[in-house]
Amino acid sequence: MASQIAVVVKSENYDLILMGRESIDYNSGLVHGIVGELLGIPSVSPVMKLDIEGGKAIMSREIEGGKEIVEAQLPLVAGCQEPIAEWKIPNMRGIMSARTKPLKVVEPADVNDNVKLLNYELPAPKGACKMIDASTPEKLFDLLKNEAKVL
Repeated sequence: MASQIAVVVKSENYDLILMGRESIDYNSGLVHGIVGELLGIPSVSPVMKLDIEGGKAIMSREIEGGKEIVEAQLPLVAGCQEPIAEWKIPNMRGIMSARTKPLKVVEPADVNDNVKLLNYELPAPKGACKMIDASTPEKLFDLLKNEAKVL
């Protein structure tokens, strides 16, 4: 996915690439950084506020225990999350006008990814569940100690 995005960005020569939080990598936040690396430009994530002044971006992001303000020169990849976009309830006029907007479809590029899927296996099925009566907690303790060996 990141390789495909990087090919399009290179061909269009963008200064700012805004990417969302929801992604094919189960929201792990890796795609933003990989795109930045493939393009050789900075990548900042998670961006919650963004201001552009001249040729630089000033971004705010939450960190443990506070906020961090970072600055980077354009071009830049920003992995954005709420509240960077103020959500508005769509009205009928906006919905109808969206139908007339052009949609640019980009064919997938032939990229040489360094990672190939060799095999995929499902996990082993779960074992049977043993029900222990609440009046016999010593039996649960015995099973955890001697059978499961977790105590």
